[in-house]
Amino acid sequence: MGPLQRSGPPHGDPACAGPRRRPALTRIYSGASVRHTTGQGLSLAQAQHKVRAALARAAETPRAQWSWGIVAIGEMIGLIALRRRSPTALSYILREDTWGNGYATEAVKHVVVFAFTTARLGTPGGHAPPR
Repeated sequence: MGPLQRSGPPHGDPACAGPRRRPALTRIYSGASVRHTTGQGLSLAQAQHKVRAALARAAETPRAQWSWGIVAIGEMIGLIALRRRSPTALSYILREDTWGNGYATEAVKHVVVFAFTTARLGTPGGHAPPR
């Protein structure tokens, strides 16, 4: 799926997903990247909670949300999520120092294809924060 990595463990092992992603999440949820979300950075404890919540949602049936890490330059630089709602919701956040390189655009293309083909969801909606 290009620059995306699904959140959730490969082969069902929760240890594979969590600890190495937590420091990356604190970098993603900081600075200007959070200006249009909570307005606050993410602590390590909050990052741990976010990973646990994503793993729990990955085990739900029926699935209500899918999450992926956006990976570029050899590291996780953002997150993108697809939520089963009406309308279907798509959201993403990127580390500020990676803005303007097309990473979010590429990730959105992959997730929209996934939404229509694999998840068979309706048309995704979204909101882009003002610049």
